[in-house]
Amino acid sequence: MADDTRHTNDSGPAEGARRATGADPKLAAAAGPLGPNQRWTVTRKREVALRLLRGEPMDALARELGVEIYRLEEWKLQRARRQTSLPKS
Repeated sequence: MADDTRHTNDSGPAEGARRATGADPKLAAAAGPLGPNQRWTVTRKREVALRLLRGEPMDALARELGVEIYRLEEWKLQRARRQTSLPKS
């Protein structure tokens, strides 16, 4: 006879979860470099841009995340434009 017992995660409901670890997507957004076959989502870019706007060193973030500095500058500028509602030039 087969045992029909299901394993549950005590950290919260798994229904609709996107991560097996149960990690908060907001905290994982800028946690580190991307893995294979992952893309930079708008949320991740926004979190990185906010870190830059808060004063974190760009070169340190570039090394931590494995992203070129020119891309970080673009993300920071785009976020700054959205915050101040400046027209694109």
